[in-house]
Amino acid sequence: LFADITKDDAVFEIATTHFTWTPDGTPNDEQRADIVPLMEILHDKKSFILTGDFNAPRVTEIFTMLADKFTDNIPPEYIWSLDTHLHRAMGGKIQSDAAAQGLDGYVVDGLFSTPEYDVTNVRLQDGVSDHCAVLARIHKR
Repeated sequence: LFADITKDDAVFEIATTHFTWTPDGTPNDEQRADIVPLMEILHDKKSFILTGDFNAPRVTEIFTMLADKFTDNIPPEYIWSLDTHLHRAMGGKIQSDAAAQGLDGYVVDGLFSTPEYDVTNVRLQDGVSDHCAVLARIHKR
């Protein structure tokens, strides 16, 4: 989904997605197939902010494809973007799935940008959903 948001005479193109889910956070053939048209759409758009639940942990194949092309604005000190108090899978399988992949946690939510945007003051806020809210200050250059 793309939406143009106007603020102070600047038009911000914001994109969001809820990407294909996998049962254990590891990439599968369905995600690999689905990332191709997403990357084609993003290539055609050129300038945007992209956010959403990518169902792909940071540093894994799918997330890395996005991070190699666009700026990943989630600060590296965050190891979970799932709310560790509210997500139904916390306290068991999801931690063992992350550990099996050599990960301390799952940052599966993203805030990506193209060079036309400055993204600062990014933080994750728990207590609002099973995923943390992504808060940021965004300026168009």
